[in-house]
Amino acid sequence: MDLARTAVLLPQGVYDARWRDFSTSIDGGVLFGNFSLGNAGSLSYEAFAGVTNLDKDEGGVSRWIVDRTNGGEVTSFDQPLMIGGQLWWQTPLDGLRLGANLAQMYDFGFHARVPVSPMGPFGPINAFTTGAGDVFFQQYSAEYMWNSWTFQAEYLTYEFEGATTTNVRSGSTPIQPTARAPLLVRPDAWYVSAAYRFNHWLEVGTYYTEHYADRENRDGGPDAAQKDLALSFRFDPTDWWILKLEGHYLRGTSLLQDAQNNPVADRTNDPWFMLALKTTFSF
Repeated sequence: MDLARTAVLLPQGVYDARWRDFSTSIDGGVLFGNFSLGNAGSLSYEAFAGVTNLDKDEGGVSRWIVDRTNGGEVTSFDQPLMIGGQLWWQTPLDGLRLGANLAQMYDFGFHARVPVSPMGPFGPINAFTTGAGDVFFQQYSAEYMWNSWTFQAEYLTYEFEGATTTNVRSGSTPIQPTARAPLLVRPDAWYVSAAYRFNHWLEVGTYYTEHYADRENRDGGPDAAQKDLALSFRFDPTDWWILKLEGHYLRGTSLLQDAQNNPVADRTNDPWFMLALKTTFSF
């Protein structure tokens, strides 16, 4: 919710817009509540289960797969079951809360078609790829609010472990042996942030975040990581209108979509810059 934060863009390694298909909603149910811990504060809990429905045409997951299949298209997604829960501990220290969010996705699968050649012995040649596996998410959070200050820190990691199966066909006739390959995706990201509210119309915040495409390989070059130092200015001219100005100093390109064609992805570790402007009306 834009009204609840200082920044234009949340730290993208933790709040990657490409994965909103996973986190926006499920078709299922949720159980939630809270209870007192006496002198130890209180605990809020939430447990959920259901299936996710991913957009095969415009969703972020679909675009991520297309970006890595050289112009292919996602023909369908399976509907994976997701089970998870989160806890928030309101500590005895006023303004400090700690959280943990864990989720397991079972039997996530995608089906993609990659055109190879318009001509073949039995018709156009296409490679049909199916990926399947399980995904485990972990996210840990801390927030401390003191006077006009807000401090936050979070760590996120997930692991997709499965395999891909590829069939190359000319028309409907297989022309190559079925190829199987293991598939392991295990990124992680973290950030720390601070924001200060000067008065009713001005708030300034900053954060530093790092994202790694593989948490076991943090030295793989510009495509393997992305580091971002951001400075944000939020102006509230009225109760229903917000203006934001934000600058980013970045290194690495691991979070860019279609990074091969992006001018900053020159295979060096030179810094690059981004300016973001945003206005929000609430009614």
